[in-house]
Amino acid sequence: FFRLPSALPLRSSILPSKEMFPRTPTTRTLLFLACCVAVGLQTTLTNAADPIPTLVTKNWPAGTYKVEIAVLHTGTGRFWAFGRDFLTVFHMWQDYVANKLGGLQATDLPNMTFPGFPGSNRIPLNNYQVEFSLFEVGAPTLAEMKQNVRTVGAYIANQASRFQAVIAPYSSDLTVETALVIQNLPIFAPAAAAREVFECSEDLITSGGYCFNASADPPRRFSNLFGTLAESDDYFQLAVRTAQLKQTKGVGVVYEPDNLFASACMNGVLELCTELGVPLKGNPVAYDGSDSTVLKNIDSGVDTLIGCVYNDTCTKLLAALKASNTAYSTTALSVCVGQAGLVDTVGPAAAFVTGPVQWHQRANDIQHTESPTFLMPGRSSFGMFPATVGKTNTSAMQFYYSFLNYSGGIAPSYHAASALACLYSLQFAIQITRSVLPATILQGMTFLNRGFGLRTFWGYIGYDSTGMMEEDDDFERLQFDLSLALQVVAPVRIATADFVFPSPTFKQRDCLSSTPVCNGQGTCQPSGICQCVSPYKGDTCSDQYSLAQTMMEDNGCRGLWIACLVLLIIFLLALGLS
Repeated sequence: FFRLPSALPLRSSILPSKEMFPRTPTTRTLLFLACCVAVGLQTTLTNAADPIPTLVTKNWPAGTYKVEIAVLHTGTGRFWAFGRDFLTVFHMWQDYVANKLGGLQATDLPNMTFPGFPGSNRIPLNNYQVEFSLFEVGAPTLAEMKQNVRTVGAYIANQASRFQAVIAPYSSDLTVETALVIQNLPIFAPAAAAREVFECSEDLITSGGYCFNASADPPRRFSNLFGTLAESDDYFQLAVRTAQLKQTKGVGVVYEPDNLFASACMNGVLELCTELGVPLKGNPVAYDGSDSTVLKNIDSGVDTLIGCVYNDTCTKLLAALKASNTAYSTTALSVCVGQAGLVDTVGPAAAFVTGPVQWHQRANDIQHTESPTFLMPGRSSFGMFPATVGKTNTSAMQFYYSFLNYSGGIAPSYHAASALACLYSLQFAIQITRSVLPATILQGMTFLNRGFGLRTFWGYIGYDSTGMMEEDDDFERLQFDLSLALQVVAPVRIATADFVFPSPTFKQRDCLSSTPVCNGQGTCQPSGICQCVSPYKGDTCSDQYSLAQTMMEDNGCRGLWIACLVLLIIFLLALGLS
């Protein structure tokens, strides 16, 4: 996929205005900066909602219609990096729809019948272009962002006739807030991984909280919510199973309090450790990044540390580990591993840190391949990145390089890939029903399930009965090496390096960073001192023993007798010659 020029409208404001900013390649930077400062803008609400579909005459030829998507955008605050990545994906898909597809054109699906959607009743889609309306909800704290989501969400719900769909902001907590307020539009969640977002818990039902269908099995919480991430309970399956395999002394857990994702992640770790018989040391430690003495609360018997944390808390935890020279056999952290900029923030503290991701550009199996025949015989390729299984130019790698092109060199996170999977789902629902009515889009989403899903660069797209992604728990596992390069260590079929266990101590890392290591004559020990091969000695193996010293070093007392014998023979030979 190559970037083509366009002038697609993108808007950003804390509350919407009627003004639209044409997006061209020369205005992208200014537009993004506007998104970042939009939280401070004050604009006037308008009650003049346009009918759907809206005829666009300002930036498009006559006869062009639009699909307007409301985005609750975190361009500022602690989740700003995810907002940045999502915005890049919106640009990519907007250009694709305009320049590759010529709009969201629905085509007949051969050999397929969809009850309730006879061709004669379908709305002909010829030139529906995409417009994203961005509503800034970012803030320094999660509590502030929740309030922003409630305010903006209420406005969107009241202006529902204007929009076809909603993109929820980053995090499980903010996705729940979005769905509680907006229940009359399809909501796509690219960054909600807590099962509790989609499924009604027993506590929720007994407390009388909102639950769309409490009698279903499992009970669905929101009828209009769809998420493309696998559940956070499974994030550290590989880490716990590795701890079992390596016979770890004990697992310790650090988690962010008052956080749906972190709580679900922590509970998943605790349950799996209990199931596999992996020893847990101490109670889970709550950590929000404000206490620099957090390590004192971690049990001394822990040698595998698992952190269910967001980006900013992750960086503070790594800084605390480095400051105290604490290196566990494994340090496994969520979210931040694989995010652009982590090494720039924490430097050498990132070395040998590992973490799970739900997508990686090296994915090359058939489930991650967009093929002209993946949907049905005779159907043209649905996705943006068609490829052939086994070739190097995979669908996942095409997305990776396309994202780099649009972002100015920033690598995509798995959350960015998830955002495009959301847009694929919306596109499919519109095209399969040939309708842009929100209620009909929701009906179209019922076809994306295990029986009929999409194979895409993201992997299989199919939703379970609660609206959460059906996933085979096939997480990729990454680990930083000594040079701070990020390596894939699992699954083996796409691995770029072996998993390092145990992780070297910080003193050992300093030793390993020397050139050549131990003067090429030894190996670095956990103490940071070299263990040298004979006849070399010293902390860095830069000195040598004499012959007698070498024999003593190698053989102890036996070496002493051998040395004495050699000296005696030399003495006798000297006497004989004289």
